[in-house]
Amino acid sequence: MSFGLTEQAINSAYILDPESGTGMSQDHQFLAQSIAERYPNVRLAQVPLNVRDKREEFPFALTDALTGAVLKELRENECNIRFVYQWLYEHDTAARGVKAVYDKFQADKAAKAKIKNDAILEKRNENLDIFHTIARSPLHTFKHGDRKVG
Repeated sequence: MSFGLTEQAINSAYILDPESGTGMSQDHQFLAQSIAERYPNVRLAQVPLNVRDKREEFPFALTDALTGAVLKELRENECNIRFVYQWLYEHDTAARGVKAVYDKFQADKAAKAKIKNDAILEKRNENLDIFHTIARSPLHTFKHGDRKVG
């Protein structure tokens, strides 16, 4: 039975490191090489395949080459040239200027805080509605939405 890939194609899809016993796909290897050439202070890192479990949320990361600090954690579907280079350009102070990058960082931070606060407010309002419904009800058990309260 053939699935369209030969054994040689499958074996050549990963570049293996015999010292660590791990491998990296050629696409990720080429992306890592491209990033290192364009941005000498940034590296693409991955959680090794033999250590990674299926629920690993961020198996890849962009790291600082000098300190090893994580700059951006990447999901599997984000580890592609379009997403990575867009993120790098948006955070490139040489290309965009320090003020523009800092303003975008502050705007992103404020947007995340607003989403978090809106979720907390929504949950609080839902609980307050349940409390008011219970306080006004003469019944001792009743349904509120899909929840049975009694």
